Amino acid sequence: MLFQKKVPVPSAGLLPVTHVHRVPSGSDIITQNNMTKVYKDEVCILTVLGCWGTEKELPYPSYEGWIEQANNWSIDEIAQFIAYWDVPSSPSSQSDSVIFLFNAIEPSNGQGIVQPVLEWNRHAYRDWTGAAWFVPYQQEGYYSEPIDVDVGDTIKGTLGWNPGLSQWNIIFKNEDSAISTMNWSGCVGYQNNAVFCTLEGYYVDGDSEVPGDTTFYDMRLKDLNLQNVEFNWEEDIDEVAEEYLSGLDVQIYSDSMVTLHTAN
Repeated sequence: MLFQKKVPVPSAGLLPVTHVHRVPSGSDIITQNNMTKVYKDEVCILTVLGCWGTEKELPYPSYEGWIEQANNWSIDEIAQFIAYWDVPSSPSSQSDSVIFLFNAIEPSNGQGIVQPVLEWNRHAYRDWTGAAWFVPYQQEGYYSEPIDVDVGDTIKGTLGWNPGLSQWNIIFKNEDSAISTMNWSGCVGYQNNAVFCTLEGYYVDGDSEVPGDTTFYDMRLKDLNLQNVEFNWEEDIDEVAEEYLSGLDVQIYSDSMVTLHTAN
């Protein structure tokens, strides 16, 4: 097998570049069994067969994955998850670290995830961007057209369930510029889900390669009747990440406000 360059994908790890697909904002991404089809204006623009063999991962002298998070794995029903956060200070190092910050929903069985993602060094070198990401269980990555954001900008991440379409609308919006990018996906349902606010990183081996503290606030989780979902956040800090990074802490103020702390 020829070597394929791998790139970081939020919530999926390092995937071959051929498994990561940029699709137009507003696309409809439908996954059934081992096939994903992408529609734009009711026209199929991409078909992907997701039956891939297992590839040996190459070792990296750095941390990769979810660094810290607030989560709840027992949400019986959810139809809306809105979160705000401000773009934190950038990593101070001149390294190639890649950072993702997002709110997300996935089934409790882990079969796919929908997430509006703030990205550092993913689409623009040493700069912040944002996109709507969907990762199905076949470990492919689908992302909308990225938009630019700056440190201090306010981000609104929206996940909204459309009962008529049986799909999630994934929206990443820069509140300061009023520019947004979005996609649709029906792979994840609205029942028996887990929810997250997450800091994720790749090629990270020190405090200077992660951003500053990030506070998710004014969070709203609603059921199909648009009533508040009753739940409590749980904190989770990866033990391996703590070997590379100091100052990690998940501070839970309420079900509507969480801070992910770093030493930067």
